Amino acid sequence: MINSETRPARSQRGSIEYAVSGGKIHQEASFERYISRKVAELAGSGWEVSHDNVGFDPNDALVFDDFVAWLERTEPEKLDKMRREKGARWESQLRRALVKNLETKGTVLTLRKGFPMAGFQTIECMAGYPDDERVPGASERYEANILRFMHQVHYQTAGGKALDFVLFINGIPVATGEVKTELTQTVRDAIDEYADERKPVEP
Repeated sequence: MINSETRPARSQRGSIEYAVSGGKIHQEASFERYISRKVAELAGSGWEVSHDNVGFDPNDALVFDDFVAWLERTEPEKLDKMRREKGARWESQLRRALVKNLETKGTVLTLRKGFPMAGFQTIECMAGYPDDERVPGASERYEANILRFMHQVHYQTAGGKALDFVLFINGIPVATGEVKTELTQTVRDAIDEYADERKPVEP
């Protein structure tokens, strides 16, 4: 069990951010790896662990390849149609529509409701746990979600600051974490970092 304390905070897009303080593991990097191992060990969890931030784009805070992979699993016909009709522009237009909805509707509503795209109706962003597993395809769609734990996410477009870890659903960030151990810094230090060092203009 992790000896830790968590305090939630809200980001501009509405995702939940956590400041974490642990007393058992004295080095922050070791504590991060311990957390990711425990996430990956969850039976049948399906979490993927990235040990660096390859694939993350600080311009829009997405792991866009995961979002495309989700659509490949759940709506391949719609994605094929998009590629045929929009040609080389399909990816940039899909990304722009997703980012616009995140900025206007927020993370939670975007994940729950998806977003509109002209000619393609609603683009779904995730599948919730099915109320009735007997519904054809419901369980398969839920299992198709891509859950990712990513270490050391450099979120600045100009600068070198990084979040200790970020959780993503289908490439969309839903929670961030700042790891602190009691032998180096306290949970108060993590809270202060979020309050003082995270600029609202950054994704």
